[in-house]
Amino acid sequence: MPPYPPPRNQIASGSTGSSGSSFTRTHARSTSDAPAMPLELFYQVFENLSPSSLSSVARTSSAFNGVTERMLYRRLELNSSAQAIQCFQTLVKKPSSWTSVQECVIMISDAKNNAAQFQPILASALRLLTRLTSLHLAVEGPFVTVLDGCNFPSLKTFSSIVDLCPWAPMANFLYRHPSITHFCIGGEVPGQHFALPPGTLPNLQTFMGSRRLVSTFVPNRPVSRATLAWHSPNLETEVNSVIPSLSMSSVPLTTFSCATPGWSSTLVRSIAAYLPELKSIRLLNVSVDYHNEAELYSTLADVLSSFTDLSKLEIPCSRQIQSILTLEEEAGRAKTWHALAPRLAQIVFPSGHLWENISGRWTRVAQ
Repeated sequence: MPPYPPPRNQIASGSTGSSGSSFTRTHARSTSDAPAMPLELFYQVFENLSPSSLSSVARTSSAFNGVTERMLYRRLELNSSAQAIQCFQTLVKKPSSWTSVQECVIMISDAKNNAAQFQPILASALRLLTRLTSLHLAVEGPFVTVLDGCNFPSLKTFSSIVDLCPWAPMANFLYRHPSITHFCIGGEVPGQHFALPPGTLPNLQTFMGSRRLVSTFVPNRPVSRATLAWHSPNLETEVNSVIPSLSMSSVPLTTFSCATPGWSSTLVRSIAAYLPELKSIRLLNVSVDYHNEAELYSTLADVLSSFTDLSKLEIPCSRQIQSILTLEEEAGRAKTWHALAPRLAQIVFPSGHLWENISGRWTRVAQ
């Protein structure tokens, strides 16, 4: 899932390159007027500059320092422990930068072997970033305890891929952050008990994670979008303990996405029974061997009429397969399904082909 593609303006540490000198030479003469100009104008002018160009702007005049620093540190993306340590050391030396950081993406796979050294550094740095609105924490190893002591009053999006044992640091962190609306959690321990303090995540709208965690995070919360990882050989027997929990959200679930080995008719029928208000369904087959297309089509023909608001249906395969349907048959299937679910406007077939209902005519659309 990740959910956080890097924008152009990224910074891995507090330092930047030296390119952008042409900008400096061209605009040096205008900097004396900078203090009289509104800051909002500078934000608009500098919005799409690279970090190296922003650094050049900062050297042009001290009047620009505040604006460029906030833009440089607005989003941190760290991909190695060495890079992270360098960035954290820079942050410690520049207290003025702490409140500039709004997004922090930490995706590190090389910290497991030096956890004893890296963990306290990471924990201390996170506690400085009190203005975060988005945090993605993916660190291989026992790093969940770095959440202890962290407080981000404005946090809206939180994504975590860390070992969930012990569970208490994660549960307590979520309880301290009622502002979270979008939550993605990776990892699980079969048989581990997952519980949350009463009142945790009262504003949760989006849940992404293991099917084992649905009963912990969805019931009695305003979750309208759910994405599940269901890589289990026991899918058929687990459906009746997972899908009903999704229907216990305090608002109708409108978007459902699931990755499973093969397409399960049992899952499709359960979705139709418990989640008829869905507007978007995505069933991703992650198995290259188990296609069962014909069974899926038969099941959809039986249940699509239950989804009165369904506008988007996706049934792709993670790897390209030879679909049993020709293009002409896909078009015919789209018309048939549209008759069962009149709001249906977009379909992605196992072949990967996208079809859209354009002015009453089903048309294959290039992707």
